[in-house]
Amino acid sequence: MKLSATRRALRKLRDFLGKYVNREVLAERVQGSRKALSEISRGTALEAFALGLVVVIALAVRLMPIRWGFYLNEFDPYLQWRMAQYVVDHGFLAWFRWHDTMSWYPYGADMPTWNLYGEAFVVAAITMFLRGVGANVATFDVAVVFPVVAGTLTVLAAYFLGKDIWGKGVGMFTALFLALNASSIGRTQLGFLRHEPLGILLMILIFLFFRRAMSENSSTRRTIMYATLAGLSLYYLAASWAAAYFPLDLLVLYVIVLGIMGRSSKKLFLTYSICMGIFLLFTPFLVPKLGLGSLTNLSWLAVIAGEVVLLVRQTSTYLETRRMQLLTLAGASIATVAVVFVLSYFNIISNPSGKFYAVLNPLVRGDIPIIQSVAEHQPATWGSFFYEFGTILFLTLFGFFFILQRGRNDDIFLVLWGVTSVYFAASFVRLTLILAPAFLILAGIGAVELGKPAVDIIREAVIYPKRKTRVIARIGREFGVAIFLILLILVVPSFWRAVQASYQPATIVTSSIPTIPSGGNELRYADWLEALSWMRENTPKGSVVFAWWDYGYWITALGDRRSLADNGTQNATQIGMIAQAFLSNQTFAMPTLQRYNVSYVAIFITPSGGGQGQQATFQGFGEDGKWYWMARIGNNTMWNNYKVVFLEKQDPQAQSSTYYRVIYNGTQVVGNETIADNNKLNDKTMLGYMMDRATLQTQVQQIPYFTQSFSSTNRYVFLFNVNYVTETEIKLRPIRSPIDYGQNVSIAGNLTDKNGRPLGTVMGVDVEYSPNGQTWNKVDTIPAAEKDGSFNFTWTPNGGKYLVRANYLGTEGIFVQSTSDPQQLEVRRLNITMTVRASTTTATLGQNVTFYWNMEPLVKGANVTLFYTLDNRTYQKIKSFIMTSPSMNYTWKVTVSGTFRVLIAFAGNENYYEALSAPVMMKVA
Repeated sequence: MKLSATRRALRKLRDFLGKYVNREVLAERVQGSRKALSEISRGTALEAFALGLVVVIALAVRLMPIRWGFYLNEFDPYLQWRMAQYVVDHGFLAWFRWHDTMSWYPYGADMPTWNLYGEAFVVAAITMFLRGVGANVATFDVAVVFPVVAGTLTVLAAYFLGKDIWGKGVGMFTALFLALNASSIGRTQLGFLRHEPLGILLMILIFLFFRRAMSENSSTRRTIMYATLAGLSLYYLAASWAAAYFPLDLLVLYVIVLGIMGRSSKKLFLTYSICMGIFLLFTPFLVPKLGLGSLTNLSWLAVIAGEVVLLVRQTSTYLETRRMQLLTLAGASIATVAVVFVLSYFNIISNPSGKFYAVLNPLVRGDIPIIQSVAEHQPATWGSFFYEFGTILFLTLFGFFFILQRGRNDDIFLVLWGVTSVYFAASFVRLTLILAPAFLILAGIGAVELGKPAVDIIREAVIYPKRKTRVIARIGREFGVAIFLILLILVVPSFWRAVQASYQPATIVTSSIPTIPSGGNELRYADWLEALSWMRENTPKGSVVFAWWDYGYWITALGDRRSLADNGTQNATQIGMIAQAFLSNQTFAMPTLQRYNVSYVAIFITPSGGGQGQQATFQGFGEDGKWYWMARIGNNTMWNNYKVVFLEKQDPQAQSSTYYRVIYNGTQVVGNETIADNNKLNDKTMLGYMMDRATLQTQVQQIPYFTQSFSSTNRYVFLFNVNYVTETEIKLRPIRSPIDYGQNVSIAGNLTDKNGRPLGTVMGVDVEYSPNGQTWNKVDTIPAAEKDGSFNFTWTPNGGKYLVRANYLGTEGIFVQSTSDPQQLEVRRLNITMTVRASTTTATLGQNVTFYWNMEPLVKGANVTLFYTLDNRTYQKIKSFIMTSPSMNYTWKVTVSGTFRVLIAFAGNENYYEALSAPVMMKVA
């Protein structure tokens, strides 16, 4: 089997390392490690133990969802898993050419320009490495575990950043707080393979490397090394997470502030230039989603502003007076701002748009309903901040006070990080994860500084700064212990909340219903898992599933079926058409479904109360709570030449709303129907009909367009067949016959309607054969091309005479089953050559003789028999063998005397004729 370049490289690496990793080398290393450990101080050992304990806590807490099974969490991780699996199967470079036809049907998704690859590539690389060293792991398993690993590494990175900024104590507290922070746990726990686990790790590493690079204590070589690492990390963050704009522009803001404050230095200039140079060199060329167009993005051009400020600041040091320096800096700054304004005004550079603009300007989110409809895009409140951080917020406030007092460069950076991240997190609640490290470093500073007096009290020695003398304190140790208890009381409730945040199942386990199943009922609400399994096993391979965009990734990844939209929301127009179709009557909905070749419609509803066939109320976790967002997203969409408008009329007294669907042809109203009243959707919409049909069953009149084909155990997920009844015809092209066994035969033809038109969607055609024309056996199911209905299947049949046909099973209520005329196929058997020889032709009774035989060509698994004959008429079996290689041998202890012949025989099978070797003459005395 031909190995990929990656696997060959891994094998070479393993062979190379084998020279250095052996028993002798390991013994020497163990001896050296023992000596080194004996030299470690007690304080260092305690620090290492505490940090190790924090790491274990971080791992344990993030692994808690395993209680409900080994699943990916949320929706986006299923895209990351699919991308990682594609890379494992086809290679890294193949991903850059991948046009995915399973999502956003019928147009497909251009994966390199629609998605960032960073997280998926890391998962794929880990999978390939583990396989390269002999571990049999699945990509899915790595994808599930990777967020936990990344989250734990983030805790370690936060430790080093906190340690560099304020000391070991702050580093330890930062690591502990982050290990047990609810917002961090929620996005780095088992299965949460979104952009955040790797993104936050890289963000902290960027800040850590950048700080170490610009440190005045760093040598030039060290500065270049860390600046390079910061630039590479920034590039890979841009390849992994769209939120890379935040650390990028935060660093720009930081250096501008330092430059204005007169705190710039040659080290800072060198660090910034190398870091941003590497970032700008790699990112536009290696991240197709961003591309060269990103160089005209305002967020990226801010990098130049930072460079200008630092450059001007450095050159201004050669000016004689302070005033000239400030005037030069002010002039350069004004000129830069003016240039950016002019370029932006004439649209030469692009401003932030979409959700990025909504983050900067939360007031516009009401104009973008598809953003407003996502829960994690909602603005945060002080209550949500307290929910995420708990009483640790009080320590953060103290930490903020302490850094303002000290006022070093690190403190300026923390202030900028904290203030900007608070704004963005307040705009999008999802971005509290960006805020968490800054807040928790501040909390660590607060804890350390507040704890210092307690330590002095416990030691019964206090330093009085004014007198600068050490005196014996008269305060009892119990006061120091009391301070520690107060700090403990402050942080413990936050830790408990964090554990609760982690102790919940993956979204798909509860079908996105916010509940925690009890022990023994872990899969009590796994309706979507059940539905996707049914979809994968019971629907045709080329089926298109029409569903709300929330479930697109699930349908594509787990259902293995095509979807029209997914959580990427790249095509807002298509999402608007889905919303319009759901809220249209069948007259308008069916042409839309037919345009997209829809096979099934999937809906997710959460009824409560009432049994099957009885009126039910709804909990609002599925389409029963999303339909009014459909009305807003589908508002003002076009259908042919008609404009569809959804209007809402609120009744404050009744606390209910009535929705109307108004259809315009130009300025003329051609339709006006009430689609919802008393906050309930009626059956004048496709979605309303399906909801009623799912809950009321026989009380709702059956219409011919939809047939319910699946309902989950709890009756939350339903699939409906879309019925377009069309007669079909399948024609098979002449088959080449006869052929020899081992040769391929092409089974090709066309599947069309009776008028010769293709069916307009990919359909499965069964290639079947029969030995007698009565019993038919399926060879395989192959897709008929969407464009012309053609199909082509290459088959390597066994020997024999057959009738071959193509059979289209049809789709109930849509296409009628059709079968081609059968054609004859003869497959001729091949000849086998058997040869045998002996290690000696003369032997004594009881002597061992080895016989060697060959089979050409090899028939793996064939049964061959070694015989001998004394009279050339009667054959005695020596032994039978299963052929596993072309040449085999057997050592026989001779038990007969005289002159006899030994030969090897193959009885033949359906593909090969029988074969008998030439005999070997043996003389045994």
